[in-house]
Amino acid sequence: MKHFLLIITLISVQFSFSQEFAFRSLNALPISNNPAFTGVSSNPRLNYGIGATNLWFDTYSLQNYVSYDQSVKLLHGGVGAALMHGTILGYQNSNTEFNLSYSFQQNLSENFSLSIGTRLDLSQRRINVNEIYGMSNPTDSIQITNRANYALSALVYSKKFFIGGVYAPFSYPTYWGEYETVNTYSGVIGYNLTPFKNKNISILGVVNYSYQDGFQTMTVQAALNTKKVSFGGSVTPRSYFTVFAGYQLGQFNFKAVTGINSSPLTSATQTSQELILQYRLPNPCNSVSKRFDLNLF
Repeated sequence: MKHFLLIITLISVQFSFSQEFAFRSLNALPISNNPAFTGVSSNPRLNYGIGATNLWFDTYSLQNYVSYDQSVKLLHGGVGAALMHGTILGYQNSNTEFNLSYSFQQNLSENFSLSIGTRLDLSQRRINVNEIYGMSNPTDSIQITNRANYALSALVYSKKFFIGGVYAPFSYPTYWGEYETVNTYSGVIGYNLTPFKNKNISILGVVNYSYQDGFQTMTVQAALNTKKVSFGGSVTPRSYFTVFAGYQLGQFNFKAVTGINSSPLTSATQTSQELILQYRLPNPCNSVSKRFDLNLF
């Protein structure tokens, strides 16, 4: 019975706190975290990500993500779109989300540029009440709820430095299918060090802070980048640890992330694996501001 209750808790948390589709690496899928990254790259980007998390024993959640973004000079910024789907294998429960993002871009000086982003999220949540909560309601056991949320963000960047923030009020499902709204505030700062004689080798350090309804998290990430290869890791104190690696082959970037989550609320340990494929279209964007090209991570 204790194990059963823990499974229910983990499943409920997986579908309760809005960021069901957040991949663990901070930079692997930039526009999934901050819409101000939309269209800031030199080339249009097509991304696909798949992630699996072992919730408990043989219970897994599976997430799929696909996105596209590019700069559009006529709109003085960038546009993007993303489709995400998350499900718990073996259960009739899923989340599907579609979002559109736009960023307004402007050069501030010779070295720094500004991007102001916004995102509209449309989501559908399906949950089988009988499966998850042990309720007996054969007539209407599957609840379907459609929601709309948004995010506002800003980003200041140069060739080596970036700092940004996101404000995202969102609605999340309670245990009984109702929704409550909370506000999420997050900030990110990163710096690309080139301490070696070979300037093709760099170290990118990133710190991300998030505050949500009284809960605070901070993630620190470091990556060693070359022209072709990246590897590194990230740490969220008392919560999560990841290691990752990436490889660039022509216009393709291949990225792999593995992580271990140790919840401070329970003694449960979760593991996750993510694979990400990025294709950078060969035609450069016709842009209005300086470009910001992240390394593999």
